Amino acid sequence: MSAKFIACFILISGLSSVLISEDAGLFALSDPQGKLNEDEKTKLGDEQIRKAIELLQAGQHQIATELLHQGVENSPSNLIGRESLAGFYVHILSRYDRAVEVLWDGFQYGGAKDFEYLKVAIDAAVRGRMSDRLLWLHKNYLEEAISADDEARAKLLIYSGAYAYYLKGQYLQSEELLEERDVVGIFEGALLQAEIRWARGDQEDSLKKIEELYEMFPYAPDLLSKLCEYHREAENYDDSRRYGALLVMQQPSNHSFRIQLMHTYRESGDRTALSREIDRMFSAFNENEIAMRNLAFFASADANIDLMHRVYEKALTGGFNMGHFTYLLIETYVRAGEFEGALANLEVLSQESPDWFAEKPHTVAGVEAIALYATNDPEEARDRLDYFLKGSGTTARNLLQIYTMLAGLDLFEEAKMVLEEASARFPVQTRFYISNSR
Repeated sequence: MSAKFIACFILISGLSSVLISEDAGLFALSDPQGKLNEDEKTKLGDEQIRKAIELLQAGQHQIATELLHQGVENSPSNLIGRESLAGFYVHILSRYDRAVEVLWDGFQYGGAKDFEYLKVAIDAAVRGRMSDRLLWLHKNYLEEAISADDEARAKLLIYSGAYAYYLKGQYLQSEELLEERDVVGIFEGALLQAEIRWARGDQEDSLKKIEELYEMFPYAPDLLSKLCEYHREAENYDDSRRYGALLVMQQPSNHSFRIQLMHTYRESGDRTALSREIDRMFSAFNENEIAMRNLAFFASADANIDLMHRVYEKALTGGFNMGHFTYLLIETYVRAGEFEGALANLEVLSQESPDWFAEKPHTVAGVEAIALYATNDPEEARDRLDYFLKGSGTTARNLLQIYTMLAGLDLFEEAKMVLEEASARFPVQTRFYISNSR
């Protein structure tokens, strides 16, 4: 809902003004002339954060987020404001990098001594697989927590270090840390122990451990999500479907859980159930740009050109940022083996969205190289692949998807080049990708 703002200047301590939102019933305080002193600015920020949290609870995310940004800027020591802003980045946008930036800046204001704040920060870094951040927390704040005889924080910081070593593939070091102060006895530690066992190939023991945890914490979405994922990877599709359905029932407003269930339907070959779930996605989330973007990623993974066109058209009519949708449309054609179609769409879309192609030339070059290799133009394909590898803006996903597609065309020398580049730039993500592809 768009807010119609009426600027009403009301003096507060003779200095600040109030901005009233007609639709939301919100007043957002501002200091356009920079006349507030530091104490007044802090009070201003605290009030902005309080109002923003009310709006978040009412589902008015856009207005609330703008207000949170202002509030944190005006009152940087307000840890609740930082938690709320980071929560928006994590749960709405899946931008763990931005969440971590907001949270890490709060450590200079005592965030590491606040158990709940520390827990939120570690969770964001875990979701973003940021091993260096997690290890930094462990090394910089564990000693202080132990000295303060704060057992809860100490265990959390030990877990942070253990998860960092797990991400780095150093499972022995991770397990040794988990044994300190019985960290394996807390929820996070027990789940990490199960993840380590899974990574080592002990699937049965890992699933047993997680299912035991689920009996103790039956409403924990992280456990249901992990059970759905691991049973799917073990090809226990009935169990994966059961846990995935429970997850969606418990968290109906979370589109990412619904997509996780869709992956189970896809891998088990149940296209009828998958089609039904896709229709539900469009019914529930067709105005949600993030949900539609994640559905586009699913369409690419499924090599589903019809679904991708359906999502693309929705993005166009919805006025969404077309960058990801444009790239994923081309990628879907390549994954489906429709290489001529990919090249034809590249030509058309480069004319329709010239600004995006100018902004992301290296990203597009990767899928273009795949299509050119497949249509017997190896010289031009190699030029485009070299150009792709030189791009500083390419993501771990871009590199690893191109690696997989090259290997699928039996272009093992070229695939090795891309994998080496991915390993150099994104070692943690690459290790996980290769481990999960076996």
